[in-house]
This record gives sequence, structure tokens and C-alpha cells, in this order.
Amino acid sequence: IGIDMTLEDLGVGEDDIPELAEASMKDPCIVTNPVRPSIEDVEAIFRRAL
Repeated sequence: IGIDMTLEDLGVGEDDIPELAEASMKDPCIVTNPVRPSIEDVEAIFRRAL
């Protein structure tokens, strides 16, 4: 999508992913997602953004 900055550039590391994924799963917006991701799906998305 053209973003030239990674989460790692912002100081986010592999250790932060579980907490970020859990917080994401609690976000009310996830309910409106047409496909409900698993916690593993969300963690994978964060890993790709590192």
C-alpha cells in the first residue's frame, strides 16, 4: 500500500506482537470484519509489518 515505514522503525519488536494481537482482537472494529481472523492471523499480520 506504499507505506515506507515498518513497525520496527517505530520501536515495535517481535516481543510486542502477542500483546498487540490480543489488543487487536478486543477492538470493536474487528466485529465488522467480514472474515473473523484468529489470533494467529493477527500475529502474522504484525510480523509482516515488522
